[in-house]
Amino acid sequence: MDNETYWSHLAERRAAADCSPFELQPGVQNCFRCFEGSAPESLRTQVETRDDQNMGAPRNWLAEFDGLRFVAALTVAIVHYTPVTAPFRSVPVWLRSRGDELSIANLSVALFYGLSAFLLTYLELLRRQSGRPMSVTRFYLRRILRIWPLYFSILALGLVLMAPKGPSVYSGEDLRSGWRWGVEHIWMYLTLTSNWSLVFNGIGSYINAASSNLDILWSIAVEEQFYLLFPIFLLLCFRRPGLWIKLAITALFFGLASRATLVWTSASFSSGGSGGYIYYATSSYVEVFVAGALAAAVYTDSEGSTIIQRLFRRPIAGLALIGALLCLGLFWRPSLFPPYAKSASNIVRIAEQTRAICIYPMLGCVIAAVLLWVLINPNSTVSRALRTRPLRALGSLSFGLYLWHPLVQPLIRTIDHLTVTAMPAQTQVLGANLLFLLYLSLSLMCAAITYFLIEAPVLRWKQRFAGNSAGVLAPERNTALVLPPVFAAGAFAALLISSDVLYPAGPAAPAIQVQHNLQPVGPPPPVPEGLRSQPEASAGSVLLDWRPVEGIDHFEIEQLELRTGGLGRQQIVGAPSSNHTYRFQNLVLDAAYRFRIRACSKSVCSDWSPPTTSSSIQRHEAR
Repeated sequence: MDNETYWSHLAERRAAADCSPFELQPGVQNCFRCFEGSAPESLRTQVETRDDQNMGAPRNWLAEFDGLRFVAALTVAIVHYTPVTAPFRSVPVWLRSRGDELSIANLSVALFYGLSAFLLTYLELLRRQSGRPMSVTRFYLRRILRIWPLYFSILALGLVLMAPKGPSVYSGEDLRSGWRWGVEHIWMYLTLTSNWSLVFNGIGSYINAASSNLDILWSIAVEEQFYLLFPIFLLLCFRRPGLWIKLAITALFFGLASRATLVWTSASFSSGGSGGYIYYATSSYVEVFVAGALAAAVYTDSEGSTIIQRLFRRPIAGLALIGALLCLGLFWRPSLFPPYAKSASNIVRIAEQTRAICIYPMLGCVIAAVLLWVLINPNSTVSRALRTRPLRALGSLSFGLYLWHPLVQPLIRTIDHLTVTAMPAQTQVLGANLLFLLYLSLSLMCAAITYFLIEAPVLRWKQRFAGNSAGVLAPERNTALVLPPVFAAGAFAALLISSDVLYPAGPAAPAIQVQHNLQPVGPPPPVPEGLRSQPEASAGSVLLDWRPVEGIDHFEIEQLELRTGGLGRQQIVGAPSSNHTYRFQNLVLDAAYRFRIRACSKSVCSDWSPPTTSSSIQRHEAR
């Protein structure tokens, strides 16, 4: 039976039987009745089983979730991309701008959490149905084997790359303070509690000064803290099936209370309410985790599965869920980071704070619905695409891609500084697009290296520990097959960037003479003077101007968003030496920005100019 025939057969069999993947004991009226029942062997061995032996996919593996994981990790890498040169019409600038507006990266992180809770609950249900009790020790050991090897490898590698004399010194960035802060606070990363440093950033006199290479680990800390408590939740549900309603309500009130406390702390103990980040708190996602777990329970319940099939098999359901998720992202954007109350009106301030507190349960419900829709509609275009071999293979690299992309960025900015920044205006957009392609290719290749050297061996051992000798968990062969196209795309981008094609005015000297340019030559240029910033009438736009500087190659402008912290809120862009103005567009409304500028001659740059701070960007209504 081929792949598509199997899925069609499975859908028809379920519809004809009007049942879920399990035939369960009747008479237990709750979503956890599967904890008490036992499934016939004929169904239990066919639930989401793949008849694709060439793929090496194991039994009971939800293949669509592999592709979904990769899409989520890819969107995070795209939105976090911060090159030196960012032409307004380039693809990465457009993608990041749209991603910021819709909170795509933030939605992807929440999706990771809901998906993890769904899978863990689903797998424990399979064990329960096969007559094997839940082992807390086994649960913890499997989570450790999945997360810790790559997590601690990336942590060590990040500290090495950021070291004062490490490779990142050539990116033109000063990472020494972030490296020093990370070393002094290494205990946070070793104990997987670094997210709380971001939560309390700006509260009182506390400042989180870690670089983005380390800040990315906050989400792993949240997930590990969830893993610590999740077995208790499942064991309580197993022993007392009717308790799940009380636990879900308790989780809801706990999440609301924790976020309300953090919002009050932000307003009371930080300057202008600019500290205290509920987005990074583990307690903020308790409803997302619980919603994912309950979705798995509903999916494996005969009555619940019948209801959701009637709801989600309608043609409009998929589009409605995607639209709802994007609308939530747009609604979430002003409440992601402090201050959570910006209006002078008390009523509006209360509404803004309520939005920041109450949006997370809505996120959990919509994410759970999206996961169910993907599984309930195996023949939909989306589900078919998510379980294709390339996306399933790339899904095995999603964890590595998520952790590697901040480490690749200093290298990309070095290449940007030596190539795209020096390109003429007519080819700079193409150069920026090619550099973006190189960034994605390098991130995936680095993820593949650590996958085969670290993750795959541990996953094989993990499978043997689980008693599954049928095959390895991840399709290593298919992962290897997708790497040549990824490598070819990156090599093509690198060769074209370093060739003379994009330098019609002359040879590609910055790319050819890399080693020469890395060495300081001559005295630094003078520091630019007279830097000013002025918000423009068009929404989200600031115009910078400064005095001209003679005899330089280009300017570098640093943009820092003041109201947010953490990832992707700082950007360095290049400006031609012939200009003494620069326009920043698509800035976040109701946020202030700080700008600095320096002049560069080849690899030698002046000191940064004194900063100028723009007032908050306001929306200008048409009159």
